[in-house]
Amino acid sequence: MPATLPSTTLLPPPETLLQYLSSYKVIICTSCKYAIRPKAIARHLKEIHRMKRSERDPFTQHVERFELAEQETVIQYEPNKFPVPLLAVQNGLRCRSKDCRYLCATEKRMRHHWLSVHGRQGLETFDWQTAPIQTFFQGNLLRYFTALGMSEETAARLTHQNETHRSTNQYPKSSLSSPLTSVASSGTLNEAESLLMQHFTTYTWLSLAESENMREMWRVTVPQLAYQYKYLMYALLACSALHMAHIHPERRSELVIQARTYQDRAIPAFFNAVPSVDSETCDAVLIFVRVVGSVAFSLEESASTENEIEDTLPSWLFFVRSGCTMFCDVWDRMGTGPVRCLTESWELLVDKSQSPHQPLLDFLLTIPANDWPETVRTAYNDSALVLARNFSCLSTLDERITKLDVIRFWPIKNATEFVDLFDTWHPGALILLAHYCILFHRVGAKTWYMKNTAASMLSVIARRLDVSWNRYIEWPLKEVGLPPTIRDVHQDLPIVGSLALCQC
Repeated sequence: MPATLPSTTLLPPPETLLQYLSSYKVIICTSCKYAIRPKAIARHLKEIHRMKRSERDPFTQHVERFELAEQETVIQYEPNKFPVPLLAVQNGLRCRSKDCRYLCATEKRMRHHWLSVHGRQGLETFDWQTAPIQTFFQGNLLRYFTALGMSEETAARLTHQNETHRSTNQYPKSSLSSPLTSVASSGTLNEAESLLMQHFTTYTWLSLAESENMREMWRVTVPQLAYQYKYLMYALLACSALHMAHIHPERRSELVIQARTYQDRAIPAFFNAVPSVDSETCDAVLIFVRVVGSVAFSLEESASTENEIEDTLPSWLFFVRSGCTMFCDVWDRMGTGPVRCLTESWELLVDKSQSPHQPLLDFLLTIPANDWPETVRTAYNDSALVLARNFSCLSTLDERITKLDVIRFWPIKNATEFVDLFDTWHPGALILLAHYCILFHRVGAKTWYMKNTAASMLSVIARRLDVSWNRYIEWPLKEVGLPPTIRDVHQDLPIVGSLALCQC
């Protein structure tokens, strides 16, 4: 039976439950993990997910935006990429007779196939082999496919992986969930925590998996690690609560309080459990740093929404600086482990940032005043170079580079001498931070956990910066969508400042 939606579970946003695969022009139900026929979407929501008519309307309106192929066309597809994202992968059987491409899910069907098509009783292991299989639709439109030209060795490996996941991640068929929502039955979480974990393993992980090669890590590896490390579990619960608050603003206050509670538990638990990072704990620690970063961004936005923000710089700005140095001794080990996609993302970003964005660098280097001490000028110039290198990545960003890596690059690369300038609200540090907000805005404006972070941070900078320096932050203010602090900005700016920078 397909997964059903419990009455106690909050509805996910339409774009999370019903995702569009443009390559095949189909809508996939991420809960049931199969495609829905274009004319059957409303019925699917009603009968499978028990949605009332008023609840179904946003979902059907969401689907109306897309061009959908007829099911008769879809079932003829021979996907050139396996597995197809979002579709369930089953352990099936493939006929080994020459030129026969028959696939099925059970040995009974395969034996019937051999008798009716090939005219004899088939022999197990000789006449068919195991194979991972998928199907777009269920019911009378069910048609299995597998990877074209897949070797027996590859098929066996994928099948073994699928068997492992299924045996270790069983879940109740009555819940709207991924295979990892068995936390509720583990006895380690209370009812409220189980619901949060269910939300994470069903919806939140999708918002954190920024590229295709990260899906398996966030869907499978991360929850498994959370069961082993309490500090990571607390971080996931905080992240899930904030994601729910984003989706259900009517419950925002309650959920933000929960998130802060779990965040407050996560940090001490982490420091108590991990005096140093080693080859055994490094995977969990790296995920912890990533999740805690997302939580910190979101909590900062919540404070801004609730008018709690003060004229102080966010704590995460300093926290992320330590997020890389602790992994130096185990970096190679992580590069071959279950979180290797994150190390690859960082290395790719570093590689693409070798050349600075020259117009921006030229502009920033005109800013230091003659009365700045030489040590300050040196720290500022070095940081400006790093920021310009960070900007150079924007036009060449690879989909494998994560948003958090883009955001972490400048703070991590800054020298301590430059970071110390923030203590005195030095204008040079604030101006570079204002331009850093452009990066934040461009990569994070459409991400739920840092949607308004750039605007919040830039507002503090604008209030703290002396009016004589305002002309140097006019571009960041315009980019982020805040009102300009002065009107005659173009009178004194170098030409490269107001025009060439807009070409970034």
